[in-house]
Amino acid sequence: LCKMGLKADEVCVFEDSYIAAGTAKAAGFRTVGINDPLSPGQDRLKAIVDIYLPASDPLDALIPKISR
Repeated sequence: LCKMGLKADEVCVFEDSYIAAGTAKAAGFRTVGINDPLSPGQDRLKAIVDIYLPASDPLDALIPKISR
């Protein structure tokens, strides 16, 4: 990220795993939870990420949420 001139809080990490999302959040990244019914812990994921994308939402629904 340093080579790209970005800070951690300027980058979104997309995850379906609450463990990986928690690690990214602890490192200062903005986190986006992507619903995956086959990945355990979706309630935990939803609780820790900055933005959560339900399975019913299209990916482009994230654009207005990320740009805030």
